[in-house]
Amino acid sequence: MTRLIRNVPCILALALAAVSMVGCATTAGTQVGSNGQPVTELVWPTINAAEPRQDGVFVNLLSLQNMNLDMTRYQVEHSIGLPQYGVWPQRQREWDYIFNFRTGAPGGEYVTCQYKVLFDTAGRTRSLNWKDPACAELVSKSDMKPLRKISLSSDAMFSFGASSVDGLQAEGRSQIIGLAKELSGARDLSITVIGHTDDIGSSDANLALSQARASAVRQLLIDQGINPAMIRAIGAGESQPIKSCPADLPREELIACLQPNRRVEIEILGVK
Repeated sequence: MTRLIRNVPCILALALAAVSMVGCATTAGTQVGSNGQPVTELVWPTINAAEPRQDGVFVNLLSLQNMNLDMTRYQVEHSIGLPQYGVWPQRQREWDYIFNFRTGAPGGEYVTCQYKVLFDTAGRTRSLNWKDPACAELVSKSDMKPLRKISLSSDAMFSFGASSVDGLQAEGRSQIIGLAKELSGARDLSITVIGHTDDIGSSDANLALSQARASAVRQLLIDQGINPAMIRAIGAGESQPIKSCPADLPREELIACLQPNRRVEIEILGVK
């Protein structure tokens, strides 16, 4: 009874969260400091493959290779997806994943690995962990190599201010569909879609726009039959310009000058 009484505040908060999205953040059990580092030993969930979402997902190895510190929850979600464990994962600071990796043996044999991401109070990744060191080695030894890199003008792909699949213009849609046909049937590819903007406007708005456009291109590839597990979408915002222009140019001239920076890049890796 005492135990139930002690949990009343959290239970009430969780009930309110269903309406207001404000509540107690639940984790798998590791105590996480404000700096995103574990205060105690890591606590790993017990896998029960009979339960929904606990039988593991097949993830892009390159996405895992590119995981690093100082990523936001939004960037993690768009790189490796949401975790299998946790309620309202966008609010908690411990994300637990179950990933499956094919061994290459006949019959589609695979191994299952557990992966944990810890966030600081600002929502930035501060600790990346594998339960089994052999899983980390498996990911690091992936022998994928660059096969192709494509750069497409955002201005030619999207209507002004648009960032959804519906906002793709005919030319851009045709280019993406053509690429999907080329890749149709291919296996063991890693496709990274990176959205870029110019530096006009706020950096936060540009980051959101670049992510939305990269996600739209990813979705169109998926709609054309490309395996979602092979594609990740990343928004780089204004952080990777390829052309600089005088800031004192008249606005219309500045927009035209910065056009090369507004682009979507598609990087394709595979086993040669």
